[in-house]
Amino acid sequence: MIHLSTQRPAATKWWIFGAFALTLIFGCGDSQLGQEIKANNTTTHQILTNCYRLYATFNDRNGPPDEQTFKEFLKTNDGIERNLKLMGLSRDLVDSYFVSDRDGEPFVVLYGNAIAPGSNDPLVLEQTGVDGTRAVSLTSKMIEVTNDDDYQKLLKGKIPKAFRD
Repeated sequence: MIHLSTQRPAATKWWIFGAFALTLIFGCGDSQLGQEIKANNTTTHQILTNCYRLYATFNDRNGPPDEQTFKEFLKTNDGIERNLKLMGLSRDLVDSYFVSDRDGEPFVVLYGNAIAPGSNDPLVLEQTGVDGTRAVSLTSKMIEVTNDDDYQKLLKGKIPKAFRD
């Protein structure tokens, strides 16, 4: 069984992502938008997914090629300091962002995916999840997977029919 996340309507999610992208480029202070961006970075899953998007924003929409490059970018790139602050993140905690706060296991990150308009590729997946449900972030949304066959397809970068918009 598959459950799609219904946290926000799709149009709202795209607006928030668009505003987030603009903020990454132009920055902002402690505005309402800044508070909303911090609110979208409360779990390690959200944080790692948004950091993946941050990397892609600074790299022609291409995701990180591997974990070492990704972590190095987050820990040492001077150009993202303001973005990390806006997101409420600390360079000292980067390693902890790669572990699910739900199941305590390292995330499976599918490296090298591009973040293109209209894409719906898997990015960050929980290994075990909680109570038979694994959280998965796609380039377009967060979903919950309870069916192991669908999860295995997502691990291979394939989108099961139920997840296609």
